[in-house]
Amino acid sequence: MKYAKILSLGLVVFTLLGCNQPPLASQKNTSSEASNTLEKENYSRRKVATNVENKTITQGKESKTGKLIGGAFDCDNDGKADDSRIDYDGDGIPDDCLVNNEDEIEPLIDESSYETVMNSLQLLAGDCKETQKIQENFKYTVCKLGNKPVKASESHNELGDGLGFWFVEGKVIAVQKFHTGETFVFNFEGNLTSAFADNPNTGKFEKLKSIPDKERKFIEETLRDGYKDIFKVFNL
Repeated sequence: MKYAKILSLGLVVFTLLGCNQPPLASQKNTSSEASNTLEKENYSRRKVATNVENKTITQGKESKTGKLIGGAFDCDNDGKADDSRIDYDGDGIPDDCLVNNEDEIEPLIDESSYETVMNSLQLLAGDCKETQKIQENFKYTVCKLGNKPVKASESHNELGDGLGFWFVEGKVIAVQKFHTGETFVFNFEGNLTSAFADNPNTGKFEKLKSIPDKERKFIEETLRDGYKDIFKVFNL
């Protein structure tokens, strides 16, 4: 996704917030085009450990202390990515699995605020190992846990504009536009579940209550797939 294409993404924020108008978070939808209300997804079947503190796991008479790592995983081959992996020796490689332990598992992304989303994404990326490549005026990065990308980015070397992506089990779960801070969260089916943008009236990043169908389609089909250009650079 080259710089001209990145700039074109800036059109989204003007549509979402309006130019010199209150943001959608505080105005009524008067467009004749149908708008969908963003609702928080229920991840009851697809959850991931977001608490990375050390945990003591008791199996029979033995107890081990380990760290929950990575995204949701299907450990018991039931077709559901609702289990979590644990690392006992601190090498970043899973040594065991917690099978659908509801007490140890939290929702994939806490979408209640911009701050909780960013905190969730930081926890999901964990101590991933980043690789960088420079091509022309662009910097590309991929950050992996084990052999799986959990984060990737593309940015202009001089201007800093670009996009950041987060992944769970190969699925894009969030995208951020660096130059505006706009952040979009997706479910495992690729549907937009929440969006956050700067509210010029409050100076804070706030969740948008609704997005017109045209903008939603652009975010889900074009913006979300921008990571593919990054992966090509790394032959992924």
